[in-house]
Amino acid sequence: MAEIVIDNTILASVEDKAVVITGGAQGIGAATVTQLFHAGAHVFHGDLDVEKGTLLDETLKSSLRPLEQTNGYCSGHASGHGHGSVQFLKVDVRDYESQLALFDAALEKHGRVDMAIYCAGVGDRFGWFGPDALDLKSVREIPTPVANVVDINLTGTLYFVRLALAYLKHTSTTTTKNHHLDNPILSSPVPNGNSPSSSSLSKSITLVSSSAGFKGFPGLFAYSASKHGVLGLMRSLRPHSRSVFGVRINTICPTLTDTRMLNGLKAECERNNIHMNTAEEVARVIVQVATDQKEHGKAVYMAGGRALDVEEGIERLEGEWLGGEEWVEDLRRSQGVIGMAYGWGKKVDQVLSNGNK
Repeated sequence: MAEIVIDNTILASVEDKAVVITGGAQGIGAATVTQLFHAGAHVFHGDLDVEKGTLLDETLKSSLRPLEQTNGYCSGHASGHGHGSVQFLKVDVRDYESQLALFDAALEKHGRVDMAIYCAGVGDRFGWFGPDALDLKSVREIPTPVANVVDINLTGTLYFVRLALAYLKHTSTTTTKNHHLDNPILSSPVPNGNSPSSSSLSKSITLVSSSAGFKGFPGLFAYSASKHGVLGLMRSLRPHSRSVFGVRINTICPTLTDTRMLNGLKAECERNNIHMNTAEEVARVIVQVATDQKEHGKAVYMAGGRALDVEEGIERLEGEWLGGEEWVEDLRRSQGVIGMAYGWGKKVDQVLSNGNK
């Protein structure tokens, strides 16, 4: 697997970028807001927890010199970088219009959105699939908490990505009206002639999935299903997002991270020598991937602060795990047919001739 190495020069290049982020009030989201702010970005973050979101803004604002503070909108100069700013809005990611308002706030203030990061997420509730809790009486109760996990982790992500593509391409110079450009089974590269120049790929979407987004975890039924969906969304968009919208897309898949979602499991993780992440480590990788114009179509697994792209190995070994090149070709044909049916692909013979270019 290819390791993602933190480059402080790339991290610093987020200065003056207008960034929209959900789930910014705590955990990985709050650490990402903080990282972006101190690097000089203009951060618009939303969360349902008004108390914690407001407190984060106040904390960041209090770290500034008095002359760097403005009414209701804190801007500052930290760590030698440019003047960043931060603004919190109450956002319920299950509500499309609530997310829309977050993007509008950034566009109205800066005339653009440069990066979009989806950190909002919730864990599973215990017992909804447990054998002791399932009988013909209990099963009649509508599993609202299960639906809530899917609504926040997956449906909210779908809303977010749709909005992000529209707002990011609004000021992008690389978009095109022709969406029959890329190979439907493309991993990261774009066929020759369709790839925007590296200087035009600063626009990006970064989604937070989980190691439970590509591996099964006992008990995390709704959570794992929703996080698998986030990874599937990225994989379906990556063949076209660069050439059609001028936008890169990546997914971060942390394993156990020291946030409230561990639910008291930290001691058990330590006893079992599990390599946990800190929220700050994950935040740095999020900012790195969001900013680095070379990163596109990656699923970045994180453990113990290390970041590794799992997609490279999956693509490289595709013939082996599918049972031979015959079945790789068959899968490509299937993808080509579906892409054509939905207006997003080339003819099947073109798909096969292009392969994974």
